[in-house]
Amino acid sequence: MTKRFEKQAQVQREQFGMFHAQQESIDILKQMIAQLLKKKKKGPKTKGKKEGESSSSENTESEKHSNPDSSESGSRHSRRMSNLEQRLEALTR
Repeated sequence: MTKRFEKQAQVQREQFGMFHAQQESIDILKQMIAQLLKKKKKGPKTKGKKEGESSSSENTESEKHSNPDSSESGSRHSRRMSNLEQRLEALTR
């Protein structure tokens, strides 16, 4: 019985870690969207980056929050984050 509770507690800790990483990613996306809207309000678009290129700080933020214990769901989460970052970058052009 004790082993069952320990296993359940471990699963809950892992789920909390994934939830926390996802919440941080959502916060980063909110910041990126706010910056995008701010740029759009300021004036005309300027092309500062080549297509497909993203800033290193954005990449390191999303990579920093991945959970190594859940590699499969973490890799799906990373792919989704990368896809969203690319879409946001395309909107800024």
